[in-house]
Amino acid sequence: MPNFKLPRGWYRERVTDLIDNMLPPLLGPLTSETAWRYVYACVLWAEGAGARRYMHLNDRLSSASGRALADRGADYLAEHLTPVAGADPYPVIDHIGRAYAAERTAQGFGAVNDGFELTPWRRVGIDPSAG
Repeated sequence: MPNFKLPRGWYRERVTDLIDNMLPPLLGPLTSETAWRYVYACVLWAEGAGARRYMHLNDRLSSASGRALADRGADYLAEHLTPVAGADPYPVIDHIGRAYAAERTAQGFGAVNDGFELTPWRRVGIDPSAG
């Protein structure tokens, strides 16, 4: 079986689509004041630790202090990432990870993931019903 390979220009096309089409309705227009939101939305992903998902802010989710930091980061983003304070930040992040998983499936490399969502950087369980 051939190895999985992303098509040429795949990341550029995904990020361009995110910035031009997908993120403006979620984050408002791209301006110098909102650019940080776009960067975070493009690079952040969620990870599972136990039965919960956490914002991946560090590689310490196996420790209580690492999970607490991830929760504080998610709380901050809930208040500041979208134009609506208190909005769930998880639907705004990990678009690239979801597109990557879809591309793998389209190429016949559907992941065996026991019903959990995959991210492109780490294959970890994220409860899809959690948002």
